[in-house]
Formats: sequence, structure tokens, C-alpha cells
Amino acid sequence: MSLTSITELYQSTSLPVAVIGGSPSAPNDIEALPSNCLIISANHHAYRLGLKVDYFVFKEANPKSHTHLWEKILEPQGAKIISTNVIYSDYQINVRKWDRGYSGHLATWLGTYVTSGPVIICGMDCYTGKEHYFDNENAGSYGGNRTLDIYLRQWTLAKGSPKDKGLDYKRVYAVSGPLTKIFKKWN
Repeated sequence: MSLTSITELYQSTSLPVAVIGGSPSAPNDIEALPSNCLIISANHHAYRLGLKVDYFVFKEANPKSHTHLWEKILEPQGAKIISTNVIYSDYQINVRKWDRGYSGHLATWLGTYVTSGPVIICGMDCYTGKEHYFDNENAGSYGGNRTLDIYLRQWTLAKGSPKDKGLDYKRVYAVSGPLTKIFKKWN
């Protein structure tokens, strides 16, 4: 199977791009978004908020074991699927990328890759609250077993990444939560 090179998407727009995670802050955070922004869903969460998704990003090696994620892989509703799991990806990520291990990291990198405009992170609380997700209060998480300083260290590394890895952190904003300590706060 031959995939389309992701280079086709490089700075194809100047519109703002929102990266939507699944933290409890997501429903409130999306209220701050401009009406013309493109939506990148980190995993299936933006769909569950009823948003029209432009890019659907995930890293899971076995997505069939995640029901909501798998449903969107089978029917992405017009979104382009971007994944390090090439079996399901619409594009080959054949450029240097910034990625610290989570779907939210890859989605944020993709945001800075596809737009020359701002990238706005919503719903990424770094698993700091009692609940990890807005859409399933009982959902466990691989990431929830770590402390906040570990998460923030991973995001802080974005500032030390060479620009040729594609994460232009000066254009990244966070609406709320711990990532406002790393990136500028979106007003």
C-alpha cells in the first residue's frame, strides 16, 4: 500500500487550528475557539463533542481494542486520518516530527505542520483532575499513572526541539490547564 506523503499538507492553510483532547476542560475550552478554525481530534474526543473534524490523529498500536476510536477509524466522517500506525493512516509521516509519545503531542505537531497560523490546544489537562476524560468519567488511562511534572517535562521539551522537527512552539497556545505554563494562554 502506498500512502500519500504528508508533505502535501505542509502549511496548506493560515487558518487557526484547534487540537482537541479529552480532558474535562474540553467542553468549556472549545467555547473560546474562533469560528473559522480547523479541528484536529487527538483520538476520538472532538467527535464526541459534536465537532466537524478535519484531521483525526491517533497513535494506538491496537485501535480495535478502543471502541470509540475504532468506530471513527472505520467512519472518520470526512476527516483525514494521521497516525504513526501506517495500517490506518491516510498519510505517510515521512518528515522529521516532534513527538513525545502521546496522541496529543502528535496532533499538536500536525497543527504546526498544516498551518502557518495559531495552534490552539483544548482539553489537555495532563490527567491532573480526579476524572481523566470529559466523556467517560470511569475511563482509565495509560497516562494517568504519571505525575504532572513528567507530563509538563514532555511538553517543555517542545521548546528545545529544533525547528526542523516541525513544532514551532511560538505559535502554540493553550486555552486552560497546566499547559498554559508551557505555552501562551489563548484569550
